[in-house]
Amino acid sequence: MAIDVICAGCFKRFQVSDQFAGRSGPCPGCKTIIAIPTLEDQVVIQEPEHKAGAPGAHTKIDGIARRAGFFQRLEVISLCSLFAAAGVIAFLARMLQTDPDSFTPTTATLSVLGLLLLSLASSALGYGILKKTEIQVFERRKAFMRSIITAAIYFFIASTFIATSLLLIHYEEPSYTLILSIIGAACFVIATFVPMACYEMEFAQGALHVAVMICITSLFCLLSDNFHLWLLTT
Repeated sequence: MAIDVICAGCFKRFQVSDQFAGRSGPCPGCKTIIAIPTLEDQVVIQEPEHKAGAPGAHTKIDGIARRAGFFQRLEVISLCSLFAAAGVIAFLARMLQTDPDSFTPTTATLSVLGLLLLSLASSALGYGILKKTEIQVFERRKAFMRSIITAAIYFFIASTFIATSLLLIHYEEPSYTLILSIIGAACFVIATFVPMACYEMEFAQGALHVAVMICITSLFCLLSDNFHLWLLTT
């Protein structure tokens, strides 16, 4: 068995017989004295194992598998279905709205349902758009659960804002607008931390995520013809 040797002086590579293992001798090129490694010190490089039925295929390195992007077929179909359902609810609420200045129990229920669907859809859509790299993509089940949590917190914050606005509606202008603006800004900042915690986003990404949700829900209110009620204007 031959032993591979590399000279430390001239970096010439050559082989010697295993009978010289563990000895020292001059390099045939530059005459530098080098130590011949023993058989136990030889580094053996194993050939990668190929899977059966796939000759010549590259070995897959565990733990470095590339993750797919968020917008796979199931995610796209789910988002389209949610937005389509919310659109149908918006037009249905518009058709059933008899009094433009108030909600009926039916239209109120439809509006809440539509906003819940849009909160979930906009949460998932914002995450898919604003994620930095593919390595940040969560597993499908985890992404779905985080979207539900984010949507629920968004809806709670929005409900709190509306309830607070109703309590302050007896205030006269400009005090009402000023107080409502301060509360709205505070709710926006608080909501920004939700995608930061659930989706591991940065502050700017979280703010954009909230903005996406607000834009989509505002569009829903326009379609359902209750945008003025959503803004609680008098």
